[in-house]
Amino acid sequence: MTISTPISGMMSDRLGPGLPSILGLAFATIGTLLLSFIGSTGTNILMCLGLFLAGAGIGMFTPPNNSNVMGKVPKNALGVSGGILNMSRTLGMGLGVTLGGLSYQFFLSVFGHNQVDSMIYAFRSSYFVIAILSFITFLITVNNHKKEQKKAGGYHSKGIEA
Repeated sequence: MTISTPISGMMSDRLGPGLPSILGLAFATIGTLLLSFIGSTGTNILMCLGLFLAGAGIGMFTPPNNSNVMGKVPKNALGVSGGILNMSRTLGMGLGVTLGGLSYQFFLSVFGHNQVDSMIYAFRSSYFVIAILSFITFLITVNNHKKEQKKAGGYHSKGIEA
């Protein structure tokens, strides 16, 4: 995230929020999908690559998304909108951790509690659910970007007016 966030912000300033948002969600989806294939042995490279892509993807998605949201808000409502955006981010992080843990516990109860393999299957299944949700978000973002392109009459869809 430390590397991808500023790069994504610069891309968003130059190209608009569409491309970095789409790339970020694609990386996050691929990363979480890779994490759903982790086994009990020989998966260190897979785990590192999955975590790197998921983190880089989230880092790439966040700046253009925030810029797009704040760029569409009237100047007299920027303070309230910034507060709502921050609250949404915090709520999302809290719910994400909670729902991830709930998903893991659900799959652990399905696969059984007594074996290491059951824990790995529960872990993999939870990441697969996250990958599906990330892919749905990716599709929604691509669709919104296409609508923005049509509306703008071309590629440029910054959403921020000078």
